[in-house]
Amino acid sequence: MVIDQLRSSKKFTARDLRQAPDTVGGRDTRDSSYARTQAGRKENTEKASEFGGKRFLGLTPKGTSVFVKYRLTKEDMKLSVWFTHKLSTLLKEESKLANNRYDAGLNESLGSPTMMTRKLVKPHSQEVTIQTLRFLKRLELLTEMNYNSGFVNGKPTKFMFRMIGNMIYNGDMDTSSVKPTLQDILEGEGWTFPDGGEYFVPENTWSYPDEL
Repeated sequence: MVIDQLRSSKKFTARDLRQAPDTVGGRDTRDSSYARTQAGRKENTEKASEFGGKRFLGLTPKGTSVFVKYRLTKEDMKLSVWFTHKLSTLLKEESKLANNRYDAGLNESLGSPTMMTRKLVKPHSQEVTIQTLRFLKRLELLTEMNYNSGFVNGKPTKFMFRMIGNMIYNGDMDTSSVKPTLQDILEGEGWTFPDGGEYFVPENTWSYPDEL
């Protein structure tokens, strides 16, 4: 009887294991759509020759959209940050700042500028402020000069690249998207981020704030 009970227990356990889903972070890894998405994202990360994006900052007094943009080219690992307009324009009367964070890929479109700048009843934590503009300006200047703590032989460190991406554009975070994200680029083959560099706070690199 004991042997029969052990056989029964063993049979039950094997069947139970066969039926139990394989999961990673709560997601069933046998889900073919998930597997295809991950494979597509990895392939596109390896194929990409550049990565970057833009963030909507606001409207000029004439109603023109203002963006901050960045791009990292794979071949030479050159990182660039630039603005479509002088930031001081956004401080003029009748200009409007973005009421939340709105970002997209360099060649992608965003929503209505009017809706993105309308006054909210309760300010959003990621709205664009003068402090936001000053921080972005500092990132632009540090990139232009290849700041020694954030660059090694002209190439940005992972910390520098992540800091800029986090402020401007992280990538399409939709779990069904096969477009590379900032994290995919950081871990992807062929994207040769240098060793070295160190943690630093942009505002502490020299007298702050910078002229907009």
